[in-house]
Amino acid sequence: MIEVAMSRFLSILERSLLPVAAVISLAVSLGDLSGLFHMFPSAQMSFLLLMITLLALGTVGAIQNKYTQTGRARALFSGKTELKRMDDVIAHIDLNLRKVWGDDYFAHMGSLLQMAIEERRVEVDDFAFYFKQLLRAYPQATFLSTSSLSISHLWINRDVEQALTGFIQAGGRVKQLFFVQSLEDEASVEMRVALGYLKKIGMCVQVVGSAEHLCDPGTFFFVDSDKRIAWEIPINQQGRIGASIVTADERAIARYTEMFSNVWQSAS
Repeated sequence: MIEVAMSRFLSILERSLLPVAAVISLAVSLGDLSGLFHMFPSAQMSFLLLMITLLALGTVGAIQNKYTQTGRARALFSGKTELKRMDDVIAHIDLNLRKVWGDDYFAHMGSLLQMAIEERRVEVDDFAFYFKQLLRAYPQATFLSTSSLSISHLWINRDVEQALTGFIQAGGRVKQLFFVQSLEDEASVEMRVALGYLKKIGMCVQVVGSAEHLCDPGTFFFVDSDKRIAWEIPINQQGRIGASIVTADERAIARYTEMFSNVWQSAS
């Protein structure tokens, strides 16, 4: 929806910019002829008209170039074109590599690119490595996080711990909602250890009942409070972490930040 609205806005801007520039130039010219701008030398008025025209042409050119680049990117992953291109790419891969990994492995890379372009989502297979990359990319940001005992081991990972500690010491913040199933869980030794650990590395934590978990109960998240990016952490029926997703989709990010804010305020 946002992309469609932006496309319409750019289309309207592209169609109206040159006429508007022409009207402004005409008004300036008439004003100059009628003596309204007598205090300015004619050379300066001519230069002003030239700048208005060049600015309009340059803006229209930039918009058209953006359209062209976006169109090419989408064309790479449209229907038969996508399949043909991927077949051509795979055909150039060393046969020995194709024997070991299989063509489906390399074709999957095309699907990942398609998802990144069209859905603005990327599947993550190495949590610790890319989590460190995320924190480095957004220093001094404030991240909003949800968690429970089922995924508390994520934050205990040595690489993740070091990344979080360095991020917080450098001025970053992490606010975490920790969901519990019952009072027994909240009073458990495991819970005390987890909370003590999180607070030790500098995270601001609030414990809330799982009934207050307004989000999808099968998904936890780690989202930038400035709504630039979010990390979705799905949990399967066995309580294990599935393939996590990093997303830049505005609607998903806005939903996570709103949910977090509502629960955090009610628990405060």
